[in-house]
Amino acid sequence: MASSSEGVSVLEIECKVVTPMFSRGAAEPKWENGNRVYPFELRPQSIKGVLRFWFRAIAPTVIDIYSLEGLENLSKKEKERWEKEKYKGLKYLEGLIFGSQERKSSFSLEVKVEGESQALGKYMNNRFSFTDDRLKDTKYALYGLYDKSGIYEYLQEGKNFIIILQTANDSIKGIILSLLKLVSTFSGFGAKTRKGFGEFEIVDPKLTRNDYNLVISECQEHIREFVNHHNSSSKVKIKLGRTNFNGIPDFPCFCDYKIFEITKFSGNSPLEVLREVFKVGRNFKGWYPSLKQKMRFSEGDCVKDLVEALEGLLKGRKTEKKIEIPTAVVGLPIQYQNLGRGEIRRLKVIVSSSLRGLGIDDIDGRKASPLFLSVHEGERGKWKLVVLLMRSRVTNDGELITEVKGGKTPSSGIKTIVKEEKDYKNLLEWIKKLGGKEIQGG
Repeated sequence: MASSSEGVSVLEIECKVVTPMFSRGAAEPKWENGNRVYPFELRPQSIKGVLRFWFRAIAPTVIDIYSLEGLENLSKKEKERWEKEKYKGLKYLEGLIFGSQERKSSFSLEVKVEGESQALGKYMNNRFSFTDDRLKDTKYALYGLYDKSGIYEYLQEGKNFIIILQTANDSIKGIILSLLKLVSTFSGFGAKTRKGFGEFEIVDPKLTRNDYNLVISECQEHIREFVNHHNSSSKVKIKLGRTNFNGIPDFPCFCDYKIFEITKFSGNSPLEVLREVFKVGRNFKGWYPSLKQKMRFSEGDCVKDLVEALEGLLKGRKTEKKIEIPTAVVGLPIQYQNLGRGEIRRLKVIVSSSLRGLGIDDIDGRKASPLFLSVHEGERGKWKLVVLLMRSRVTNDGELITEVKGGKTPSSGIKTIVKEEKDYKNLLEWIKKLGGKEIQGG
């Protein structure tokens, strides 16, 4: 539903949850059945943060994020500030849309959640049980959403929420709506969105989630139109044209991406698909655990190499061998623990990214996974898994940061590396071998 008053356009966007959505705000946990439970809250700030991420993912395909023309027309202070900024074009355009220290955001959001949320589960006699038994098979993906300190609430599939978007002009409305459509297609809101949770569909205005090429091109076109309009009336101009990263992109974006449909299995519901993706049993591994396992053993066994290095450290020996961690290309940090017996079992190895100085996406050694899993409706009411892969750099020089904690083992002495080109090619091959059919890329 759209309306306008005093030059402000108001659009109510009705959304329906597709897969369980886990989102918490700043509210203190409440006590429920003897457990601390984090209340569900979908905040406007959280939605804006998600939109900003996907804006950064799509903008480099439209503008040169390193360039900003006409800086001589700014004050001396502003000119100096922008000359020091690495991503001049991106940050300037982002500020025009999302706001910055110098200007207000060009849009505002409100959120109304319809329907009650519920706790993920509860602890009883030191054992955790899920509220919905169907989620047990997705336990592999829900790490961190429940422990003794607190349990997340979630919004179940089929529940509705409304985003109320207020903008000053149709150009901004077009950008935000196309970004929301991009989020709906490949991601979602809340926690574990890279694992297929928090997905939603936009039911009013009705927008499809299945035309991957269209959702990308529409977003690009709205941004391009906005930049053209800005450049026509401003002395500071944003340079149109695809960004050249001279290799692997600095952060996840559509300058280097692939989309796969996993054709090996389908389900009668989105959650049924996710159960098949993450289920781990005695004689069965779901699609995602199988992918991680294939990568681990793609060059021997990195875990075995770590154990041997730890044994050497405990005996006072330092190893010169650099241990390759192929799974580093699908997210860092990685924690290895319970690796062996005796003293080794008490040790924990933490492998983190060495990326520094990017000014974006380089916080505390973290490197989020480049894989975005989403579930989409296919033919005859069947649902399927779609994988978006947006490649980006993992390290500055191939070496990772490795820390050993626990026991009396020195924290240094183990070196880990990632061979990005080779490991990325292996990742593509394993996705294909596990049923992935490439349907789009760029």
